[in-house]
Amino acid sequence: MNKPLAFLLAFAVLLTPTSAWAHARLKRSDPTAGARLTTPPAAIRLWFSEQPELTMTFASLKDSAGMDIPLSPAESGAPGQMQIAFRIPGTLSPGRYVLTWRTAASDGHPSHGSFNFAVAGLNYAGALTPALGPLPAANSSDSASARAVQPNTPSPTEEESD
Repeated sequence: MNKPLAFLLAFAVLLTPTSAWAHARLKRSDPTAGARLTTPPAAIRLWFSEQPELTMTFASLKDSAGMDIPLSPAESGAPGQMQIAFRIPGTLSPGRYVLTWRTAASDGHPSHGSFNFAVAGLNYAGALTPALGPLPAANSSDSASARAVQPNTPSPTEEESD
């Protein structure tokens, strides 16, 4: 291939809109990754870099024993917020939890990941129970990309499938 043609092809690739390569990456969550909550959450909210497709968004919540905790089907947040919420029908008991999520943006490219959080309990005197210890890293079956930890953002294990 000659150099001018290679240059034109490379330039055309650079001019291709990035939305064509868009993936719904997790930007933040509530509760945040690694959070230690004193009050159990009523819902889990996830914010993405692209609007996730509601029909292609799923999550599972497991306690430290690996038991599934029921979640409502995915619900959209306000328009333009790129948020998905999963209500927790019951009240979470004190302990550690792992949320595993999967979604796709309008381009159809899937992304998924997981993160941990903990709910602290109260003892009979109303004081927080002793420290739960460090949260274990969320397990992933594929290669994961580490994300920088920033205030109010999760540091989940996030994976993309191309």
